[in-house]
Amino acid sequence: ISNSVGLLAQINNGTINNVKITVDSLKLTCNKSSNNDIYITGFAQTNNGYVEDCSLKTNMFVDGVGDGECMVAGFVGTNNNTVTNCTFLQESSVTTTEADVAGVVASNSFGATVNGCKNYANLGQTSQKNGWSPNVAGIAMNNAGTLQNCLNKGNLSAISTNEEAEANGFKELSTFSSLKKGDKVYVTNKNKTIEIITGSTNTCFDRYPELTNLKINQVFLHLLQ
Repeated sequence: ISNSVGLLAQINNGTINNVKITVDSLKLTCNKSSNNDIYITGFAQTNNGYVEDCSLKTNMFVDGVGDGECMVAGFVGTNNNTVTNCTFLQESSVTTTEADVAGVVASNSFGATVNGCKNYANLGQTSQKNGWSPNVAGIAMNNAGTLQNCLNKGNLSAISTNEEAEANGFKELSTFSSLKKGDKVYVTNKNKTIEIITGSTNTCFDRYPELTNLKINQVFLHLLQ
C-alpha cells in the first residue's frame, strides 16, 4: 500500500450506520513516503459526516517500510465530524512494525467528536529503526477535538530497541543508566510511581530493590516530569 485506504470508504461525507466488518486475517505492507501520510482504516480514511453504531473484528498485521508516516486506525484516519458508539471487538488485534496504531481514530480534528466508542482489541507496535518512536493509543492517536464516554480495554504495547517508545502516556527507558535525579519512574508490574532522588543508578537500586530484577521494558519514564 502506497496510499491511504479505508476498507469501506475513502472519504465519508454522509452517514455510515450499523455496519459490521469482520476480516479474519489481514497482512499489509505500508510503503511510507516522506511526501504524504498514509492512513489504513477499517471504515473511512477521512470522515466529514457520521460513523455510528459500527463494529470491527479483525486480526491485522502491518509492516511499515520507508521514511514517512503510516497510521493504522480501527475506524477513521482523520475525523472531522462525529464517530459515535463504535466498537473494536474482542478477539481482535493490530500488530505493526514502524506504523502507529489507534483503536478508533488516528486524528480527531478541532471541533470533531468521538463519543461512546470502545476498544477491546490488543494493539502493538515494534521498531528497530533509529529515529522512529512508536506510538500506540486505545482511542485516538492525536486529539484536538472532543473525546467523551470512551473506553479502552485492549492491551497496548509499544516497543523500541533504539528510541524512546510511547504507550499509554509513558515513555519507555532505553537504559537504566538514563535515570537521573528528579525522574518519575512508573514500575508496570508494581503499579506504582516512584521518584528518583539521586543520579546514581546503584543507589537507586538500593533504595528501590523492586527495580533490580526488572527487564528494561517494565520501567517507564513519566512524560510529565
